[in-house]
Amino acid sequence: MTALVPAAPTAPVTVMPGLDPATGRRVMTVAAGRTILDIVREAFPRADERLLGSLRVVLVTPHGSLVAERSSWATWRVRAGVHLVIRVVPQSGQLSSILQIVVLVFAFALAWYFGPGLATALGITETTAKGAIMAGAMFAGQALLAALIPPPKADEEPKRYSISGTQNRSNPGGPLPVLYGRLRIWPLYFAPPYTEVVGDQQYIRFVLVISVGRVSMTDWRVGDTPISEYDGIEMETREGVAGDDPITFYPEQVVEEQLSLELRRPLPRDDAGKVIDGDPIDKPEVRYTASDAASACVVLAYPSGLSDWNKTGKKRRMISQVRIRWRAVGAGTWTEETTIDLSRSTTQPFFVAHRWAFPARGSYEVECMRMIREAKDGGRAIDKVMWAALQTFRPESPINAPVPLALAAVRVKATYQLNGQLGAFNCIAARIAPDWDAGAEAWVTRETRSPAAAYRVGLQGPQRAYPVTDGGIDLAAVADWAAWCAAKNLRYDRWVTEEISARDALIEIAAAGRASPRHDGLRWGVVIDRPTDVVVDHIGPRVSSGFRWRRNYVRFPDAFRISFLDETNKWQSSERLVPWPGHIGDIVVTEDLAIPGKTHPDEIWIEARRRQYELIHRPETLQTETPGAVRVVTRGDQIAVSQVTVQRVHRDARVKGVAGRRVWLDEDVAIEAGGWAMRWRVFADEEDAIGSSVAATLAEGAGTHRAVTLTGAGPVPRAGDYVHLGPAGSETRMCRATGLERAEGNGVILHLVDAAPEIDAATDAEVPPEWTGRVGSPIGSVTAVPAAAVFRTVATGLAGTDDPNGLDVEVAPGIGSAAIVGSFELQHRLAGATDWLVRTIAAASGSASVPGYLAGDAVELRVRAVSIYAIPGPWSATVSVVIGADGDPLPAVTSLSVNRITDAWSLVWSVEAGEDLAEIEGVAVRARGGTWTSFDDLSALASPVTTSPWVTAEPPSDGGIYTFGAAAVASDGRLGTALLVQVSGTASADEIVGLDDGEVLADDDGAWISGG
Repeated sequence: MTALVPAAPTAPVTVMPGLDPATGRRVMTVAAGRTILDIVREAFPRADERLLGSLRVVLVTPHGSLVAERSSWATWRVRAGVHLVIRVVPQSGQLSSILQIVVLVFAFALAWYFGPGLATALGITETTAKGAIMAGAMFAGQALLAALIPPPKADEEPKRYSISGTQNRSNPGGPLPVLYGRLRIWPLYFAPPYTEVVGDQQYIRFVLVISVGRVSMTDWRVGDTPISEYDGIEMETREGVAGDDPITFYPEQVVEEQLSLELRRPLPRDDAGKVIDGDPIDKPEVRYTASDAASACVVLAYPSGLSDWNKTGKKRRMISQVRIRWRAVGAGTWTEETTIDLSRSTTQPFFVAHRWAFPARGSYEVECMRMIREAKDGGRAIDKVMWAALQTFRPESPINAPVPLALAAVRVKATYQLNGQLGAFNCIAARIAPDWDAGAEAWVTRETRSPAAAYRVGLQGPQRAYPVTDGGIDLAAVADWAAWCAAKNLRYDRWVTEEISARDALIEIAAAGRASPRHDGLRWGVVIDRPTDVVVDHIGPRVSSGFRWRRNYVRFPDAFRISFLDETNKWQSSERLVPWPGHIGDIVVTEDLAIPGKTHPDEIWIEARRRQYELIHRPETLQTETPGAVRVVTRGDQIAVSQVTVQRVHRDARVKGVAGRRVWLDEDVAIEAGGWAMRWRVFADEEDAIGSSVAATLAEGAGTHRAVTLTGAGPVPRAGDYVHLGPAGSETRMCRATGLERAEGNGVILHLVDAAPEIDAATDAEVPPEWTGRVGSPIGSVTAVPAAAVFRTVATGLAGTDDPNGLDVEVAPGIGSAAIVGSFELQHRLAGATDWLVRTIAAASGSASVPGYLAGDAVELRVRAVSIYAIPGPWSATVSVVIGADGDPLPAVTSLSVNRITDAWSLVWSVEAGEDLAEIEGVAVRARGGTWTSFDDLSALASPVTTSPWVTAEPPSDGGIYTFGAAAVASDGRLGTALLVQVSGTASADEIVGLDDGEVLADDDGAWISGG
């Protein structure tokens, strides 16, 4: 290509080597006819191709300009009169790096120049001083870069979340749970969670088991939050009734193996870890399905998204490819299933899943391999891919239980509310079972907490291997017990998740209703521990043998400690101390007491007290043997016992004959003073095997008698009857049979305890103290008085608050008190005022702005701390401040000249200057006729005035004396020291001329000066 212009003697060249055209700028002259490339090489003799690519060359003439492309530099020649401009321009993405180099060079230059002086001034080494200067310069320079070249703004895109599971627990191999009564439960996993991916959105599915048998479920929560507060939870429940519809949210068996395995295809590296030439290294990963697999699913996770950025910082799409192959375990040939080919531009995590069916059920190997090499170190690409899970599916129902189950199937979507490890799902569950309705006198199926209803569930529920039919239960006796439990407000609320035998479960349930199970050989019933008037048998030395008596002498603890789930506090685990009756003082010695099935703190108190009364009033156990295989006594029956071994005054005998109310005995009886009585059994007829126990007082006094007379009217014993004698009211000892066992010779050994009806009387009289659930005595901080509070800072005016009239305070608690401060009470007033104004400051803030004052006001402040229990501490010392007084001092007006000219006044002033003085906006000018000595006595003319001299027509002159004043005005309204002058109101020609010749200037420091 030919040159643009013929050669000429010279051509001017302007070189701009910096980004700023004024930096390093120089002008050179070159011979005309040279190529542009030659001229550029002369201007930049050390330039490489990279720098040449950053240069722009422009040819300028009076007719216009032309940019010379890089490809034409070697052929275009410059003719005379053409002005060549060469400058550095940033390329794409290079401006930031160039500026960073500039910052670094600038910082280095500063350190080299100022480092030695800084080291000498501070007494540090020169190296340390240079480092400090460079650090400061780099910090400022980087801040400048951030302003000049803001980083690329991330694209706004919807955030994605993931769920790792819930805090519900599994119980593999354990028994199915059984619920009795009503309480909040945290159900167990019945089918474990697995991940479902729809699009790139993650869900988890799982099934919870509540109980065997029918149960209602309400108030579902995740942790403490109701599920109604969440948008991403779907749930279906089954009450546990035979014939319930199948669960649809979890229709097949899923075995999920969580992997968290990164798929890699790295570049080859040398021993130092640097990337070298060569093909990427294939790294396939293989895992095995569960047995009997019908289909499988590979779940991939991109934890940081999938994206790339170009050199300008703009986000662009990134590609990911993962190949999936499979084969039967032991087979040699792989079957390629698919290659997951993705293209995304996102920095949000997401999931991808691929599911396929196998040709036959069995165990398979699954291989996943990344097909695209990893990005180089330091690259901008985000393409990390994880093999998150391998799922095995079997087309059979996951619920294979022979009994009806109360279940909840849950599907949870990962959202901003639901992500990570979720809290445990929980609900209030209540047993639905036949319950005795005393009003209807019938068993009604409904929610129930009755021990009697739980007893029937324990006997007849689906959890029992061999459920008992209605005919195998004494339903009338159980109904009587149910009515008695309702009257005593006895309940049984328990979620049984551990292994327990059927009999132990019945014993525990019955104990909650103050009873014990009994099977009479035909039907199940209960023995209720309650007062009764029925005496089944009389026993004494004449009709029994082998009498034994035992008493344990123990020292009772100060209290029972009972752990329970407190239904008044969301069924949280709690414990209650129940002091021993009559205990006074601190509780030191405690003993744990288990009361299963009780969740109300009042019932815990009453049942624990009842146990204490039992230990007090039943300290002894008795044992005796009765002859013969035929017996009428069963466990729980009340028996009248006469034993001289236990009570010295007890006697027993046989009746020899009866005449009227005169009774002859078969031996002499030694009657003691105090009034005695006789007790015997009366039978209604020959079929009455139990009869009634009756007693009558004796007419005889102290002495030995073979014949005695019964007083009053009523039945009398028959000849041959067995009778007990003793002091009236204690002629016999009432006991309850706790157990019977077979003895040698077909006898029966009876185990007895005192009937002790006073136990129920004392229990019924119990009034539980108010329950708060608090543990321990109140700590000192509840009643402690806070220490005196202190002012940390008091800031005023523009300098302290950015407001000329501002008043800000910062306060803090004092030291020396255990009180927890909840707030501060701040009092403030104008100095000299009587009443205080009050402002409350939260302890968490500790600071406040106090409105209502003006610059120059003198204000008094004091503060005190107030505990969270509303207990105030002492007042602090009173602090006095002047609004705006803590700013820099204001300059004073150092000179003021006032002249009367015709019908106006001309004022010229000067103001003090100094670096430690506050900046001012001008001066305030005041005047008033007469002689005055205070600036406050004058009337305002103008404020602020910024120019001197200044002319004003006010005040109009009457020829008398006038006082003028000027004071500097700060931006916050404060006034500096004023200067006052008195002048005549008559115009002076000399003054006018002087003003005409004068000149008003500003000196180098910016202070006003007057000329003339």
